[in-house]
Amino acid sequence: MSFSSQVVSVLRYSSLGCGIIYGFYHQGRLSSYSKVHLAQTEWKQKEALITQAKEEWAKVHPVGVVTLITDPDDYRFDLEKFLLYMAGQDTANA
Repeated sequence: MSFSSQVVSVLRYSSLGCGIIYGFYHQGRLSSYSKVHLAQTEWKQKEALITQAKEEWAKVHPVGVVTLITDPDDYRFDLEKFLLYMAGQDTANA
């Protein structure tokens, strides 16, 4: 059984067409995977920067430290806290 030259040409060009179509499909998949990987890498970098910024902010602004404002002209001045602080100092010195 021998194939005629027309059948061989049809098979050859069909294979070539299928290969080209598969090449475009595969290239599209590779580029989409690359874009997803790049987006994930950028997201991880942003998360790391946010975490680092939160840590630095926590160092600069400690949560547990309460500063007493003793300037009565300051808008944050609290007379009750100031008097309690002074009363506590007086009992500690006595």
